[in-house]
Amino acid sequence: MSRLSISLLGPFQIEIDGRPAATAHRKASAILAYLAVTNTSHRRESLAAFFWPDYDSSGSLAYLRRILYEINHTIGEGWLATSQNLVSMSPDGDWECDVLRFQEIYRSWKSGELSREQEVLHALEEAAAIYRDRFMQGFSLPDSASFDDWQTLQAENISRQLGEISQTLAEIYKDKGEVGNSIAHIRCWLDMDPYQETAHRTLMELYTAAGQRNAALRQYDKLFRKLKTDLKIQPEAETTAIYNKIKESKASLVAAEPLRDAEPPVQPEKQTVPKNLPVPPTPFVGRTEDLQEISHLLENPDTRLITLVGPGGAGKTRLSIEAARNQSTSFPHGIYFVSLAPLSSHDSIPGAIAESIGFTFKREPGKETFRIDPLEQLKGYLSEKRMLLLLDNFEHILEGAPYLSDILSAAPGLKFLASSRERLNLREEWVLEVQGMTYPKEEHNNHLEEFSAIKLF
Repeated sequence: MSRLSISLLGPFQIEIDGRPAATAHRKASAILAYLAVTNTSHRRESLAAFFWPDYDSSGSLAYLRRILYEINHTIGEGWLATSQNLVSMSPDGDWECDVLRFQEIYRSWKSGELSREQEVLHALEEAAAIYRDRFMQGFSLPDSASFDDWQTLQAENISRQLGEISQTLAEIYKDKGEVGNSIAHIRCWLDMDPYQETAHRTLMELYTAAGQRNAALRQYDKLFRKLKTDLKIQPEAETTAIYNKIKESKASLVAAEPLRDAEPPVQPEKQTVPKNLPVPPTPFVGRTEDLQEISHLLENPDTRLITLVGPGGAGKTRLSIEAARNQSTSFPHGIYFVSLAPLSSHDSIPGAIAESIGFTFKREPGKETFRIDPLEQLKGYLSEKRMLLLLDNFEHILEGAPYLSDILSAAPGLKFLASSRERLNLREEWVLEVQGMTYPKEEHNNHLEEFSAIKLF
């Protein structure tokens, strides 16, 4: 028997046995969504008036009959239960709806049916993974104000429920010491409700706990600007108090007295910075000025993304590798080379980065689906890292450049050194033009050793 899946947490989608299906009209999609979410029987007269308020009873009922026929014709019979007076989803049909599963988990959690922490964690992770985006994102029925009101109410209720789930997951992971996962859930919450100050406060505290005080202060600044620009208000007193506390603690650390001579500072054990940089077959020659400029940019805290731009064969890759070799002390969590040349799609960028740094995305137990969106997992992991990533050969996947902005905003200690034949055209980008090696233009020159191209021979 076939199985119908109705996905409403995000854009409207339906699948039959895993294959995409579609209705011919938006009104059919709306009725199918309404019947699935309410999961009860409705009188035909009520449905007709709800979806066709501008028509009289006979006209609206005629339109309803036509749409019900269309649903049966396009996705197959057996999914709806209809009688002379009532319409519902078939109680005997093998169908599922992501909203019903989400709300089932939420009710079980709030009612106390989930007693052990591991049960709570597993269930709430499933609920968070189910949520793709806002309820029926991008969908509307201009000729049915009642449906639009219902859709808005559903979206607000589910968003509120997800906020509670995200907050709880963040607290559980925080208690477990898994700050990256905790931050990832808070960010999911803020993506949905950027004005939620409880989430901003929690994120500030998480950044502080991870030793990222600057990131915590920037989070407050981001909230302050957004509230002032969009709503013409200031953050709540509780939020400002946390900000001042973090700011004062940062200042006290800077102003702390040095240790006395009798108590010399303990030198930390020198650790090897992880790297996966390719080993070139020949020594690096020349480009002293380019190396100095890259080093200067990497030392600048305001520089987060450097792009070496030049034609093929100009030596961009070799230059980026050499520039990265001397940066170990600045990036204690690693310097990694990410080859983008094999990628056929810009959507593969997060996966390529994860593979290069040795990060494994978490999936649902026994399934191929992810508990948390892979990009959010990666951002959560990198949020605590001071790391340099070399992105080689970016020119054929320029559409993926916004991924870098998204990741940089989440990871204050991360920097990118990219090589490309074209600029990435990002606000954070610093461009360094790379040309071929210098060579003597005169046939007779007494200072040949000064030209980098000559040093190769």
